[in-house]
Amino acid sequence: MALAMISPQKLSKTKSIDALLSKEPKTKLEKELHNALEEEHARSQYWKTRAMHLQLTLVLQQIYCRWVRNQLKMKEAKGAKKSNQKLKNPNLGKVITDDDFFNKVKLQREAEEAAKQAKAQRKSAEELLVEVLVVWKEEEAERAAKNNQRKEEWEAAKAAWKEEKDQAKSAGTRVKDWILTHPEPKQADPSYCNIPKAP
Repeated sequence: MALAMISPQKLSKTKSIDALLSKEPKTKLEKELHNALEEEHARSQYWKTRAMHLQLTLVLQQIYCRWVRNQLKMKEAKGAKKSNQKLKNPNLGKVITDDDFFNKVKLQREAEEAAKQAKAQRKSAEELLVEVLVVWKEEEAERAAKNNQRKEEWEAAKAAWKEEKDQAKSAGTRVKDWILTHPEPKQADPSYCNIPKAP
């Protein structure tokens, strides 16, 4: 059902019916016209509000129908996954020696075998994935331990380098010249850098 356009409730003040109704009638004819206009205005407002309510109900019903339709599709898709051993077309079983009947049975058995093989392959792939993940987690734990050890070694080498630098400075050696022959150990060095994560 197509929805109809509804004009806004608020009208301009100069041509508004409310502005006309706010005026006091002076004659008997103006009073009758005033009452008739008031009734027609109330009637039009009622039907306008009624149309809005009907359209709102229609929108809510469309949303509900879409929700129920999606649930039905999900239920049908879930039911389609279950395999049925019966033939899809029961009329083929009337004549057992019919070629079409045998071909249908053959195709159905081939499809069932293919589905079983695919299921077995998925299961073996999942088992292999579990085994590979166990090995990978062990290697990752070893890698983390080695990286921690490398960091500790770098911190110890850096502390030893600072001590040697202070000793060279106290011995009167020029620090800039000493640094040229004794570079500071950095964490990016190959012996101290982190081992990259295994894929």
